[in-house]
Amino acid sequence: MKKPRKLSKNPWMNNLHGARDRCNNANSPCFKRYGGRGIRCLITPEEIKSLWFRDKAFSMKRPTLDRIDNDGNYEFKNCQFLENSANAKKSIDRMICRNGHSKIGSNMRVYQAPNFKYPTYVCKKCKSEYNRKYKLKLKALRPPRERQTKLKKQDIDYIWSVKGSQSTSVTAKKFGVCNDMIRKIYSLRAWKCYAPSEYQSKAATPAKRGKK
Repeated sequence: MKKPRKLSKNPWMNNLHGARDRCNNANSPCFKRYGGRGIRCLITPEEIKSLWFRDKAFSMKRPTLDRIDNDGNYEFKNCQFLENSANAKKSIDRMICRNGHSKIGSNMRVYQAPNFKYPTYVCKKCKSEYNRKYKLKLKALRPPRERQTKLKKQDIDYIWSVKGSQSTSVTAKKFGVCNDMIRKIYSLRAWKCYAPSEYQSKAATPAKRGKK
């Protein structure tokens, strides 16, 4: 049976340490969204304790410290305790597409735009447009692929003439076909009608089975 989790004497201090880390620690992964944007942590331990009991954070499953004004500092008048799920929904609702579309609701997913700094977000429609332009750019940079040529009778005769003296990869590259096509020709699975007569006769005679 699992033991109930013991709460610390000052649970609100965890939220205060997290806010200070996001605003002051340049090595924090969240620094660019908080301290990097000029947001400062000005709230004191006594003020955050008062917020803890004012918002009844002790009755929440995962209390988080939220800023009412997203561009404001961590101050007593600008902070409140919210449930983690409510805080996450609030942060999604204030994200706006970088192309001027309306606020992103439940019917549109949020994506971070490639090659743009935070906080740049695009909706699902704009993301598909970015992907389309990116694919066209890649297609323009790729070298044109050589088309496979249709083999002729003189090509088949040359392929059979160099059998054993030239590798299949060199032969395939000469005619612009894959290596598997050359192997199929040698095994009489392709272009069998143009194969030399001695190979056709071998293929026509069934192999003798040994006596049991």
